Amino acid sequence: MVQRTLYRTLLHLINTARVLTYYLSILFFLTIYLFTLYIVIIHGFFQGIYIAALMWSFFILCVPGGSSGVLLRPIKLVTGYGIPFAEIITWTSAIGLNLYTHYYHSSIYLKSLGTHLLYRILTQPWPSWIIPFVCVLGTLYRTFLSTRMYAHNRLLHYALTAILAFAGITVLILFSFRDLIIIMNIQASL
Repeated sequence: MVQRTLYRTLLHLINTARVLTYYLSILFFLTIYLFTLYIVIIHGFFQGIYIAALMWSFFILCVPGGSSGVLLRPIKLVTGYGIPFAEIITWTSAIGLNLYTHYYHSSIYLKSLGTHLLYRILTQPWPSWIIPFVCVLGTLYRTFLSTRMYAHNRLLHYALTAILAFAGITVLILFSFRDLIIIMNIQASL
């Protein structure tokens, strides 16, 4: 009896987390929209859209929770259908955008703090490439393993997702902190 009550409580918490995730993704989408609008006002239409696309690629490549599910959820809300292989499409697009920008328009990385940090992460292989590597692990887990291996045990799935996200954010903070200080030109006063 106690086990059944505990199981129902856990299912209720998981369903509450799904509803919260739904509203947070809408709030996140609106934040991205307002950020894009701000960048367009500051840098002009075409360059602003380009910088916003680079910031989107930073979110995909360097933030472990930055999955296409978060960014493409409004499409699913409007149409009612998800995009098949969305993770693969977004990673390919983000990598392609950064390769094109790096080889043809590398000066645009210097226009904002986030794109400059992305440029530093992408151009310094050690130790900065650990950040996208951890994000790839999280994406591979979400895409291929989570629905197959842990469908019967939701609590384990959510725990592993939280651990991967926490590890990725920790790695992002640890390895990008030095570069962020350099970019922002912060002087230490002792």
